[in-house]
Amino acid sequence: RVKLALELAKPGTGKTVYIMDEPTTGLHVDDVHKLVKVIDRLVEAGNTVIIIEQKVMLLAEFAKHILVLEHGHVALQGTTQEVLRHIDRMRELGINCPRVSLMSSKLNKLGIGTSNIVATVPEACEYVKEVLA
Repeated sequence: RVKLALELAKPGTGKTVYIMDEPTTGLHVDDVHKLVKVIDRLVEAGNTVIIIEQKVMLLAEFAKHILVLEHGHVALQGTTQEVLRHIDRMRELGINCPRVSLMSSKLNKLGIGTSNIVATVPEACEYVKEVLA
């Protein structure tokens, strides 16, 4: 965190690549939200942010592209939606998927709702509205 603070204090070029290894470890939920805002600002300024993280729910909220590794090899990759379409594979790999994603996947398998897999609570609310409509 000290290194991140030092980097953020430098004048921005909009061409920096930041690599963060589990930056949310040990953070209170309020601090995680603050960190996400900082990451969003870095990306909006033209920088690239690579995050190594095990919390899929966190990644689902803001990642543009996700890589799932298995023994150093890419097992899955794509947008959040593309990766979450492979929930069974993710579970095989021991990855805890967001509960809202599990819900929409199960409903889809039952033929209920759209073919979309939701990743966040707001998406789940919209999904349920569609199912009930």
